[in-house]
Amino acid sequence: MAQNNNNTEQKPRPPMPEGKKFGKGNLIAFKYKPEYADLMKTYADDDSLIYPSIEDFAIKFNIPIMTLRRWIAESENEEKYPRLALSRAYLLAKQKQNQIANELPPDSAEGKYNADMRKAVKPIRDAFMEGAVTASKNESNKTGTRTAEKDNIKHRARKDTQDNNIEKYKKRLDAWDGKTEGFSFVMGNTPVFLANLEINGSKIGKKQVRIDATKIKIILKNHSEMTIDIFKELPDLLNDPIVILDSKTVKGRLVMIGEVYANGKPVTMVLEINPTTRDGTSTYVDVIKVASAYTRSNTQNLINSSNIRYISKNKDRVNNWLKVNRLQLPLPRPQSNSVVDNSIPQSTEKVKTILVDEDSSLALSERFNEQSKDIRHKARGVDKYTLEEYNSFGWARANDVLSAKENTKLRSLFADAVSKQSNPPRTKSGEYMIAIGENVDNKIAYMTGTIDDPIITKVLAIDEYDETKLDELRRETYALERRGIQQEAGEIFDIYTA
Repeated sequence: MAQNNNNTEQKPRPPMPEGKKFGKGNLIAFKYKPEYADLMKTYADDDSLIYPSIEDFAIKFNIPIMTLRRWIAESENEEKYPRLALSRAYLLAKQKQNQIANELPPDSAEGKYNADMRKAVKPIRDAFMEGAVTASKNESNKTGTRTAEKDNIKHRARKDTQDNNIEKYKKRLDAWDGKTEGFSFVMGNTPVFLANLEINGSKIGKKQVRIDATKIKIILKNHSEMTIDIFKELPDLLNDPIVILDSKTVKGRLVMIGEVYANGKPVTMVLEINPTTRDGTSTYVDVIKVASAYTRSNTQNLINSSNIRYISKNKDRVNNWLKVNRLQLPLPRPQSNSVVDNSIPQSTEKVKTILVDEDSSLALSERFNEQSKDIRHKARGVDKYTLEEYNSFGWARANDVLSAKENTKLRSLFADAVSKQSNPPRTKSGEYMIAIGENVDNKIAYMTGTIDDPIITKVLAIDEYDETKLDELRRETYALERRGIQQEAGEIFDIYTA
């Protein structure tokens, strides 16, 4: 038993009355703030949670559960804390939605039910947004205007949720056997700058960003530079890209490029903003899917030929990235809601040209290196060619536009064409268009000359590995070239010329 200063026994203090407010040690002594309603909605929007609940929310944001339940009880009549009532209704709706696993195939019975649940949540969320304006006016009389403290709390909540999503994403990738399909990995939610961009006249808004396990398998198979460790870095690209472009080939897609690298080249991540089901009959609700992620042999062509939608506001970071990667950003012609900085220097380069000047007394390799300061390619084995051979056909091999296997195959196919043993398509001007590749024929070499003196005038590289789609793209290219129309460089096509 405790003693006082007079060394006499002191009786224990009686327990604090349950209903007394703001008493020392009383858990009920916790003052309500309007930002808790916003925090609850932010928490409920975290679709990576298996089962969002009031109890878990209270633990995560350090709010006594009994106090939170009292606030909820007082908000049920929608006269006191009306925004909290809306947030709780939204959380309960998300609970029902998450009873069905997020990753179920949309064409399954469970997946269709899940999609229906997402649609059911939308009016509740809209009600929250509409009711928040009126409710905030009523609450402002009691709690005052919003302060910087509230904004800091919301920012911390978003940051904590983002970090939590990334950590879970990485752990799931580590646990994946690399074979199982039929589900997707949740990378996180749309950052604010991405949510504010428009697609087809409407803001993207807050959505969940996923990448299918099947998609990762395909990318790993077709792009040797991509690894699981690089996939772990994709959330960094999602949340902090250098530049975002409109896709030139697929309407409604966006292309992100930034400081995630594979084999020293920036990774390009393509986002399908409104993905559809396998049969194309319906669209995923509130979901963005990663359509592809890989490195490009010529990022400059893509930037030059695409509409810029966003450039990082950190100019020093942007300029350093451009310098390191030997890239330039052209003066953009953005859409009305694009976020760009027009102070970036302009570049007019459309096609990568790898021709060496004749006016030099340097060795061929030294001449090349002198002229290659502003391009990414480095000549390999260039001195085995004469100057004429390099500018006629050697440039393609020396710069790894063609692999050794592709180069050998091309010489053989060209000899067959010249000797009339085969009849490949020809351009309007008479150049042969010869399809070659490693595993699939996703390059078209434009050739003229003779068997002894071949000339490669251009190589068109196609970023596609599905043979059916490749055949369509090749046929499209052949048809255009027969009419004298050249295929343009873009997201799918890279063009190299001598």
